[in-house]
Amino acid sequence: MSNYALIKNGIVENIVLADADFINSLPNKNDYVQYTNAGIGWSYDGVNFIPPKCHTEAVLNAKSAKWECTNTDHDIKEIPLA
Repeated sequence: MSNYALIKNGIVENIVLADADFINSLPNKNDYVQYTNAGIGWSYDGVNFIPPKCHTEAVLNAKSAKWECTNTDHDIKEIPLA
């Protein structure tokens, strides 16, 4: 069994766990792409799965296909112990 993403217009619409034989038996088998890391709503550029943009200031690194963001919401915040 493997993970497959159903791609429509470059967006992951659904994810399924299935055998390759099952996927190959589907009439729209070319809409499915095997993946190791993807989620519903992610983009697919034909090579990479790209998660949704985290903040407006995020910039997509074309080489890594990952967002680079300077928003401090990503910083780990220390929580004081009571």
